[in-house]
Amino acid sequence: SLPQPKLKMAHVVDVKEVNVWLNTLVKKPSKKTLKNVVAAFLTACRNEDEDEEEQTHAPQRLFKFSTPSAYNALMHLALTKVPSTLNVLLPMKTKKSASSLPGWKQHSAVIKSFAEGLYYLLQQTSDVDMLLFVLKSLASVSQYVVVLPKLRRTCLKRVLALWDQCIPEVTIAVVLVLRRLLHYSNQAFIQEILKGAYIQYVRGCKALTPTNYDHTLLLRTSLVELFLHDVESSYQLAFVYIRQLAVHLRDALSLKKKDAFKNVYCWQYIASTALWASVLGGAVEKGEGKGKDSMQGLIYPLVQVCMGAINLIPSPKYFPLRFHLIQYLLDMCAKTKTYVPIAPFILHTLTAKEVTRKPIRSTSKPVDLKFTLKFPKQYVGTAQFQTTVVAKAMEQLLQFTAQSACTVTFPELVIPIHLTVKKYTKVCKNGEARKLARTLLEQMDANAKYISAKRSNVEHGPKDSTENDAFEMALKSEGKAPLLVYFKMMQAQKLKVEQSVVTHNPHTTGDDSDDDDEDEDELVDDADEEENDEGEELPKKKAKKKQTMVTKKGKVDEEDDEEVVAEDDDNDDVDNKLGWMFE
Repeated sequence: SLPQPKLKMAHVVDVKEVNVWLNTLVKKPSKKTLKNVVAAFLTACRNEDEDEEEQTHAPQRLFKFSTPSAYNALMHLALTKVPSTLNVLLPMKTKKSASSLPGWKQHSAVIKSFAEGLYYLLQQTSDVDMLLFVLKSLASVSQYVVVLPKLRRTCLKRVLALWDQCIPEVTIAVVLVLRRLLHYSNQAFIQEILKGAYIQYVRGCKALTPTNYDHTLLLRTSLVELFLHDVESSYQLAFVYIRQLAVHLRDALSLKKKDAFKNVYCWQYIASTALWASVLGGAVEKGEGKGKDSMQGLIYPLVQVCMGAINLIPSPKYFPLRFHLIQYLLDMCAKTKTYVPIAPFILHTLTAKEVTRKPIRSTSKPVDLKFTLKFPKQYVGTAQFQTTVVAKAMEQLLQFTAQSACTVTFPELVIPIHLTVKKYTKVCKNGEARKLARTLLEQMDANAKYISAKRSNVEHGPKDSTENDAFEMALKSEGKAPLLVYFKMMQAQKLKVEQSVVTHNPHTTGDDSDDDDEDEDELVDDADEEENDEGEELPKKKAKKKQTMVTKKGKVDEEDDEEVVAEDDDNDDVDNKLGWMFE
C-alpha cells in the first residue's frame, strides 16, 4: 500500500500563549508573531465555515483554542493590536499607495489574511458592539485594503449593506470606514465607492415614515459628506444622475403613461433630488477652485428638473410633493446664494379653488407633509387641508423672502408676492388660514419700510453691485431686519415643536396608498385634466355627487362637489422600477 501522508496536528492556543503574543506585539513587534496572530485569527473567523477549504495567503498552520476565554482573548488581540502593529511595521507617512512601500511584499500576505478575516466577521456577526469593533479595525487598515482589488470590492459591498441598516451607531462607523477608503483610493475606486453608496441610498428610500425618517436623514447627510470629500470626482456622478432625473421627467412628459408618471412621483425620485440639492449646496458653499465652479454649473439643470416635476401634475392632491421640491430648492439657494424664482410655485397653491372656496366639513386629522407625497381624496378641500396648505405656503414664502430681506431691492421684489397673498386674504373662507396670510403680509410691510428707510441715505445707484452687496452685508450683520428676525423666531419655534413630538399617527403621517379598487389610470387623467383650459369643458370621466348640508334655518342645501378619485400607491412595485435609477 502507498504510504499515507503525515497530517499536521493543529496547534492548541491557550490564554497564556495569547498573552505572550500580546507582550511581543506591544514591546517589540515582529513579523513572525504577527503571522501567528493573523493565522490564528483567520482560523477563528472561519470556524463556522470549516467545510470551505480555500487557499489563503496566511501561513498554512491550523490552530485550535483550548477554552472560550482563549478564543475571546485572541479575537481581542487581533482586532486591537494587528492594525497598530501594521502601522509600525509598514508606516504610511504620505497619501501614496501602500503597494509602493518598501516592506509591502513581506507583509502583503498577512494583510490579505487579516482583511479576509474581517470580511468573514462582517458577514457572520449580528451583534452591534462586535460590528462596531470590527468596523473600527477595518478603518484602521483601510489604507492597505484599498490596494487589494478583490478584497476591497467584497468588503465595500458588505460595508454598504451594513450602512443601510437602521442602526445609527453602525451607520456612523461605516461612514468612517468609507471616508478612510476615499482618502487612500485612486480615482477609479473613489467613483466605485460613491456610486455604490448612492445606489444603496436610493434603494433604501422606498418610502419616508416616522419610523425611518431619522435614519434616512442620517444616510443623506453622511452621503453628502462623502460626496464633498472629493468634489471633482463627485461632479461626474452628479452630472450623470441629474441627467438621469431629467430623462425620466422627459419620458413622463412625452409618454403620458402611468409607469412614466410613477417613475417621477415616487419617494426615490424625491430622495435623489434632495440629495443632489444638498450636494450642490454644500459644494458651492464650502468648496473652492475647479470643483466648486463645476458644481455651480449643475444648479441650473437641477432647478429645471425640480420645476418640471412640480408642473408635471399640478393637482392639489400633489401639493405635498410640490412643497418637498420647493424646500430643497430653498435650502440650496440659501447655501449657494443663488436667486431662483420659486415664489410663483408657492403662490400657485393659494389660487387653487380647493384652497379658496368654502371648506368641506370633515373630522379628518391634519396630515404631516413631511411623510407624504399626496393628500388622500377625502382630505382635499377640507378645513384641515386648507390650513395645512396655507401654513406650509406661508412658511416657504417667509423663507424665500427672508433670503432677500436685507437686499436693497426688497420693497420691489415682494410686490407680486404681496399682491397675491393680499388677494387671497380677501377670497379666503378659512379664518385660520386667512390669519396666517395676514401675519406674513404685516412682516413684509414692516421689512419693506425698514429697507426703504435704510436705503434713503445711500448715494450709490441700483447698478452698483459692489455697494449693494456691502449694503446687504451691513444689514445682515446688524440682524435687525423685521422679516429676518421673524423668520429666525419661527424657525426656533418650529424646531421646538418638532422636538416635542414623540409619537405620530400612521394614518396622518404619510401613507401614500389608498384603496385597492382605485383607478389605475388616474395619474394620466390628472395630467390630461390640467392641460385643459379653465373655461373648457372637461371630459365627463369623473362622476359628481350631491353633498347635502343642513343650514341653521333647517333648510337643506345641495352643493355639487367633484369627486376626487384617489390613485394607486406611488410606491407599488417599486422594486421592479429600481433599474431606472442605475442605468
